[in-house]
Amino acid sequence: MASPLTKAETVSSPSNATRAQRRRSVPSVWIGKVSAVPPRLTTLLLCDFAQVREGLLFVSSGGISRVVQSTYPANPRLHLAMVVHLPVDSLGESHQVHVRLKYPDTAEVIANAEVAIQLNTVSGAFAGEGINVPQVIDLVPIQFARPGQVDVQVSIDDDPAGDLSFWLLPAVVKT
Repeated sequence: MASPLTKAETVSSPSNATRAQRRRSVPSVWIGKVSAVPPRLTTLLLCDFAQVREGLLFVSSGGISRVVQSTYPANPRLHLAMVVHLPVDSLGESHQVHVRLKYPDTAEVIANAEVAIQLNTVSGAFAGEGINVPQVIDLVPIQFARPGQVDVQVSIDDDPAGDLSFWLLPAVVKT
């Protein structure tokens, strides 16, 4: 017995063809709307010393969370080390890294720093390979008015990217 619908009729049916087309393709409203992967902060570290040499981050005594100072205001010898990962599709674009230090108990801003990052090409990179860009901010010029908790907030292109906290402590006087 023959089926009520033949193969030719099934394919030519507008409703079946339309459903099949919807399953096989992406709706046209989504074409060109996929956003690029944004740069991201992969490393944020408070340390005694840091530098960038030959594209690599060198860190000495990293992971500081407490800093003792004998007097305030103080200018502790600290560096902020960070690595920003730039996806391959963001090469050639300028990116702004904003760092804000503040006392969280009063929301008082201690200092702001800006770093601009732009890489056009990287020799030796594989197709599709993103690039890690190390950066160092010397915090020695920053004067901290008082002891207490300090928050470090980092944003890339105005999007929150990472944070850390550390404590400034007064020196204990032995009697």
